[in-house]
Amino acid sequence: MGYQLSIRNLEEVHETNLSMVIKLLQKRGLCYRSELAKESGLKQSTITNIINELISCGLVEEVGSIEGKKGRRSIGIQLRYNAFKILALRLTRHSFTISKFNIGGDEEKSITSNINMDQSAEYTLNIITDHIRNLIDESDDKILAIGISVPGPLFIDKNEEHIVMLSGTSGWNNINIRKHFSHKISIPIYIEHDANAGALAEWWFGKYRMQTGVNIYVAAGQGIGAGIAINGNIIHGSHGMAGEIGHISINYAGPKCQCGNRGCLENYCSVLALQNKIKIGIASGQPTILSPDCSLSDIKNAILKGDSLAVTSFEEIAWFLGFGLSSLVNTYNPDMIIIGDELSCIGEPLLNIISKVIKEHTLPIAFEKLQIRLTSFHLDPALIGAAALAIEKLLNKPTLILKSLTDTLT
Repeated sequence: MGYQLSIRNLEEVHETNLSMVIKLLQKRGLCYRSELAKESGLKQSTITNIINELISCGLVEEVGSIEGKKGRRSIGIQLRYNAFKILALRLTRHSFTISKFNIGGDEEKSITSNINMDQSAEYTLNIITDHIRNLIDESDDKILAIGISVPGPLFIDKNEEHIVMLSGTSGWNNINIRKHFSHKISIPIYIEHDANAGALAEWWFGKYRMQTGVNIYVAAGQGIGAGIAINGNIIHGSHGMAGEIGHISINYAGPKCQCGNRGCLENYCSVLALQNKIKIGIASGQPTILSPDCSLSDIKNAILKGDSLAVTSFEEIAWFLGFGLSSLVNTYNPDMIIIGDELSCIGEPLLNIISKVIKEHTLPIAFEKLQIRLTSFHLDPALIGAAALAIEKLLNKPTLILKSLTDTLT
């Protein structure tokens, strides 16, 4: 007797085909059916059936005719980006932002608030929960999920995600983020490390997005982390802590880190390290226009004005960041490195130093093929990445989207 597909297997094949077609539409934007058939490898009849299904539930729309090969005109199709919405939560050490996005990655509404460091983590999470509930209740759109990006290290194990350690804070260690929100919010919840979220944002919506290859997003902020994506798939490691380059030791006799290690990279090249270096310089009597409690914006302005302490402090932390990233280049041989988070606001001076140091400390052929860029996003990439995370997870199980949209129509 020949092998026969079970009903379950047929459903899984259909789910896979649906997901592939929707993701192609999301990546390409406006296109036509024959393009989808060619890129997906599916039969034209299968594409026709899938598109008809997506149109009937309101996820895809026809948009007139577009010119194809040999001057032939075909009916254009595209995703209806406003068919449903998702929420994105970006949690940092000092603030949080909650935004509503459409599936094209466009932000529509946003709430930002500072975190009171004198209050407990549970208190802050309860405030965030109230904001999320209000956004869901007040929305006229169908909100299907929420993506959350958090500082790391982030431990992931089945249904448990908790922050292992949050540098410069107390009370956040081992807080089970999923457990807190899943008990109070009814929509699906997806959680990711902020650097991984940044990598997803660049892969899905960034100016330098690729169809295939290895891209590394570097979150250079109050801590240092890296999101490593191979063909769009994030490398998590066994428990979610891959890419924690901020806790690679570059000096075995260096200062003790909050993680317990000595000489961790982020103690040499984060925003906190830069501000601390300037405080030490001021305390030692070095002339500067900066004050001990200066912000990163103050430091950037001082650099542009040629302030000696600001320039030398910045150049040193930029050198260390480039030195740390050279190990990633030698290990993963990426096509592209994108620098994001707070330090990226310094712009070309940061990029120039990083590129120079990486060139000096990597194999020549690896550097020749490498592109190093600053993020092109005006919004926080980790916030956009939280949205991309929720969208990606939903598109992996598109029948749930279609059921929700169909229920709305009926």
